[in-house]
Amino acid sequence: MAQEDSLQKLKKLEHESVMDSKDCPFCGIEVTDRIIERTGTVMSIKDKYPVTEHHMLIIPVRHTPDFFSLTSKEKRDLDALILALRKRILKSDPDVTG
Repeated sequence: MAQEDSLQKLKKLEHESVMDSKDCPFCGIEVTDRIIERTGTVMSIKDKYPVTEHHMLIIPVRHTPDFFSLTSKEKRDLDALILALRKRILKSDPDVTG
């Protein structure tokens, strides 16, 4: 129950911090409802059209045109989130490789 409340608070924060561009495909309530986890300056969302069971997207909270525009902090947060999600996926499904 407490985890569910925390997730709702996180989604509200994401909605407030991410919603500032009408042209961004990752802004909007639809994306906010798909947030899985946030680590600092980046977040993971459920892919709208997953090609595998655990398929998700990891995106920066700040609008940026591409990976090469990320700050050092955003790249560190991205790496930390990838490792945390990998650990979670492997724990829930040990048959996953890669």
